[in-house]
Amino acid sequence: MSRLLLTANLRLLNLRAMNQDIRELSPKLHELFFKAVHCEDCFKDKLVKHCDSKHPHPRWVGPGYAVSSPRILLVMINPGGGGKKANPISPTERWAERFKKEECSLVELFWRQGEGMHTWGGHRALKFYRDGLDLDVFSLAFANIAWCAMKGNKPPKEMLDRCYTKHTSPLIKLLNPDIVILSGGDVQKFEDRIHGLVPKAKFLRMPHYAMRGSEKEKQKELKQAHKDLNKLKRRHRLALAK
Repeated sequence: MSRLLLTANLRLLNLRAMNQDIRELSPKLHELFFKAVHCEDCFKDKLVKHCDSKHPHPRWVGPGYAVSSPRILLVMINPGGGGKKANPISPTERWAERFKKEECSLVELFWRQGEGMHTWGGHRALKFYRDGLDLDVFSLAFANIAWCAMKGNKPPKEMLDRCYTKHTSPLIKLLNPDIVILSGGDVQKFEDRIHGLVPKAKFLRMPHYAMRGSEKEKQKELKQAHKDLNKLKRRHRLALAK
């Protein structure tokens, strides 16, 4: 079998798996994301300015998330971008535009995100979380407090509060995670509010992948987060066994 045909067959199998495992969350997940990609409130009200990215970014929900145990949600502050240097339009941006125009399904959007996930955060994010925490991306979900990149890459408090209330909180309730990883100090300010949505969930605070400090300091923090996450996983398994 040619490599091209093998890749096509694997892609078909993965799309079928995503369709089946994500069924419990659809169509509500589709409805939530479709509403979000049409939101321009903060730009219309001039809270922030557009950068090279023009659309809210629905984030990856792994095809195995709905049936995973524990269900793990990784929350960060915003999609990033918007620095001084202009960036070419990313595949994530292009497929968000297609999803907005109803030219692709939510499953296809997730698939395309999966293909380009290794590039997130300047090729640093996936390695930091997946490898550092030994996470299975297939069963992981991501979310941002603010869904849009903006000029300057510093979302103001009003934007964070608006986006959280309108989009992120309904998403978290729908995903109903068992463990919530809060990555970065700005995200950790939302812990009480998120806990109110999912009171049975356990929380892990950890640094953002772009944290400042030496490589030695970063690895120390990451090692501790990995240890703490494993403790939460064990507690989850023990609770299920009772």
